[in-house]
Amino acid sequence: MRKWIYTDLRAERSRVVAKLCAMAPGAPQKALSASDIYQERIVEAVKTTYPNLSAENYYVLLEEIKSKFPTNFVGNTESVFATVKRIADPFIEEKRRHYWDTHKASILPLIREAIPPAGREFGIYYTTHLLDQVFGNFHPETYFSGEIISEKLKALAAEMVPTTFTEIMTTDGQLRDEELVRLYKAGYVKCRGMLLERYATKLHNLAPRIISVKNLCPSLEYPPQFAKDVAQEVSLKLLQKAR
Repeated sequence: MRKWIYTDLRAERSRVVAKLCAMAPGAPQKALSASDIYQERIVEAVKTTYPNLSAENYYVLLEEIKSKFPTNFVGNTESVFATVKRIADPFIEEKRRHYWDTHKASILPLIREAIPPAGREFGIYYTTHLLDQVFGNFHPETYFSGEIISEKLKALAAEMVPTTFTEIMTTDGQLRDEELVRLYKAGYVKCRGMLLERYATKLHNLAPRIISVKNLCPSLEYPPQFAKDVAQEVSLKLLQKAR
């Protein structure tokens, strides 16, 4: 028993002596890495470039940068910032994509329920479009460790999705003309007919009045038929410009 204690104390004394010797002037020192040499500038770059990082993710990112910082790096502050960004951006994006792929299914029911009746036949388009919008505002690197990512994601979707539909709907619950044009450009050919139907009604009421006031109908033409032809031609030209 005493021998074990003695041996242990002797080993501890040896470690202390070795540490003191290493600290003594003239003792051989471990070579500093580039990340050690530029540590202050690296920290400054992270704080400046990524000011919204949570405390936990701030230290995780610093460790990642330190592990991948070029060992032979020599440069000024600007090049330190550029190197930090080159390492940090892919790392943050990879983590962001991982959390998104893991939790995005939690907001699908919310998105589908929010699609108004007029837009449900374009459900795939709106689901994809809204997922892209929410992802653009999804920043898990700013969340604290105690926060539940799926709940944060639901809150974000609940905030963004209704606003999106408010902007593309008319007061009577129909998709705006501009939205039908967007859908038409996205490949929904049916929207062409919907637009033609809308403009046919508007132009068939407006064209006769304009033609009459401006006296545009040729003398050999029957005014109602001429107005109808003009309205149809104008509708087609509007759609052609929308392509």
